[in-house]
Amino acid sequence: MQTCTSVQLQAVAGGSYHHFGLVDGFKSVIDKFGVSDNVISLQLNIDGLLLFRSSTAQFWPILGLATNCFVKEPFIVGLFYGNSKPSSATEYLNDLVQECCAVQQDGFWHNDNRHSIQLTAVVCDTPARSFVKVVKGHAGYHGCDKCVQEGVYASSRMSFPETRAARRTDESFNAQSDDSHHL
Repeated sequence: MQTCTSVQLQAVAGGSYHHFGLVDGFKSVIDKFGVSDNVISLQLNIDGLLLFRSSTAQFWPILGLATNCFVKEPFIVGLFYGNSKPSSATEYLNDLVQECCAVQQDGFWHNDNRHSIQLTAVVCDTPARSFVKVVKGHAGYHGCDKCVQEGVYASSRMSFPETRAARRTDESFNAQSDDSHHL
């Protein structure tokens, strides 16, 4: 049946990674389902999952979804495998970021049509979000994503009781003005 294919793995961030490709995923979606516009709205999902209870082996897939497609079906953009989460978000996301920037700048051609993309969302659970953003986790003393305050550890949990703390902004995040929040 020749259903098995081999892929080229690269050593990345303490594990093995294969980048299936954003453009290849879009082309497959266009061929299979069609899109309603030449500007494709992209939603990414990043998360980790343990493969077995008795092992530390885990996958960290990067999934894409064309949200303005006639049928919404996720496609795989990249897949990391290791005995822990990737040791570096920068290394793990490098191929995705490079391809995404190139496609946002130049677009891509498929079936005699030029397509461009618009990244609309990156969906992650809380631990994956802090990993991707390279910031303290939600259980850290400076882990609040919404405001700048030091958490209080009480009753075996972290809480952020201040209701009038200064809010985080895109500018303060990009400037990394809170050294205790950024890793």
